[in-house]
Amino acid sequence: MFVASASNETRDLRPAAPAALEKARYLASRRDYAQAADEFSKAAGAGAGWQALSGQALCLYKMGRLSQALEAASAAVACAPSLPQPHFTCGLVRAEAGLHDDAVDSYNSAERLGLSPFAVCYHRAAANALGLTYDQFRHYYRKFDLKAQT
Repeated sequence: MFVASASNETRDLRPAAPAALEKARYLASRRDYAQAADEFSKAAGAGAGWQALSGQALCLYKMGRLSQALEAASAAVACAPSLPQPHFTCGLVRAEAGLHDDAVDSYNSAERLGLSPFAVCYHRAAANALGLTYDQFRHYYRKFDLKAQT
């Protein structure tokens, strides 16, 4: 499999792109990440742009293929540098790859471009303060059972 690249504008989808993207999203929702990554690659080739590249990056990330996921996430950011979602996806992949400083930069960019601070702060804290991946961060906080005092 190759990581697709896209040079088309972010909102100009060719006619085949929405159907290809929908199929890829369905496969990803069924956790068939290998097939979904292939379909996202086809969707990017059909003109789905950053959406397909971000989806592909997340599927590759879920399969542990981090170098390819980094490539797809970076291509998504390059395709739509003014949108927050590709930056956030890039942050997730970078954090998992151990690139914590780069992940924080991606999360900061996503927030600066309009993504809710509440969506960003949890992941940024994991990458920045603790140097942990998202899953490690969740596991760390499960140790603390914070319940209201009665």
